[in-house]
Amino acid sequence: MLMHWFSAPEVCRRYGFSRSTLHRLVTAGRFPPPVNISPRRVAWAGSVLDAQDKHLVRGRP
Repeated sequence: MLMHWFSAPEVCRRYGFSRSTLHRLVTAGRFPPPVNISPRRVAWAGSVLDAQDKHLVRGRP
């Protein structure tokens, strides 16, 4: 199965965050951190974001 990776701009569009809000939430531990997929690129796995969606629906950060 092929895993889809989301860049920071894609994550921001998906959740309606600005990049600074995304960074602040990751730093505060309220949003999953990205994974280094190359020396100069980070991304979020689609499965991680799907799990985050379930937590948000339940009302947990």
